[in-house]
Amino acid sequence: MIIAIYEYTGVKKRIAISVVRDSKSNDLIIKLVNMLPVTVHAQVDLKGLASAGGPAKKIVLQDDPADKNAKPQESSITLADKSTRVLGPYSVTALRLASGKSNYE
Repeated sequence: MIIAIYEYTGVKKRIAISVVRDSKSNDLIIKLVNMLPVTVHAQVDLKGLASAGGPAKKIVLQDDPADKNAKPQESSITLADKSTRVLGPYSVTALRLASGKSNYE
């Protein structure tokens, strides 16, 4: 799996990426954090993963960093082997890919 940020070099210092596997469900969880006040495009390449191309859950938390009332927005998506994720300013995006045991459709 490859996650690439196609923006300016300085952008990479303000983007955080985490990939973990849920030990109970075996789902793959990809977290993308944009700490910049501008939108960033991230290329996500899931080629070779069994869960690529299947259903996924997307959870996005985005708002002014000082806002203590921000609420996450959740949706069901299908991730292709390669896709571009748009990371809004000051946002956290979690992509949860079903292992086969979960159903996000």
